[in-house]
Amino acid sequence: MRSLHRFCAPIFAALLLVVAITGVITRVVQSIEHAAAHAGHRAAQGEGHHANKPVEPLAGACAKAAEPAASERPARTPLDDFGHAVKAIHSGEALGPLGIVLSIAAGLGIVFFSISGCWMYLQMWRRRQRSRG
Repeated sequence: MRSLHRFCAPIFAALLLVVAITGVITRVVQSIEHAAAHAGHRAAQGEGHHANKPVEPLAGACAKAAEPAASERPARTPLDDFGHAVKAIHSGEALGPLGIVLSIAAGLGIVFFSISGCWMYLQMWRRRQRSRG
């Protein structure tokens, strides 16, 4: 198990790093977009209207907002384009079917390294217990 773990680690490390970084960037871009949309909504409703209401959670505020018609939607910003590109890389869609397979492999890599790491730790712990007794 240890040799398989050592062989696979460098291969999956790069892939998992890309997935992790793009996941963080995606979340940051979504937070910025949400803050801008929420600020626009508050400005349209008037600050005084919301002054005494508690702040809603991110998901709740987005779910309650009505979807504007296609003709009323604001033009895409560079941040929107960047966020879309990063999401495509994160999900693997940027590379087509191969990218999706790599994205799935990254998820399976996390499962493999979690299980094999725990198994190796358990074996080391058992060896130490035997050598003490």
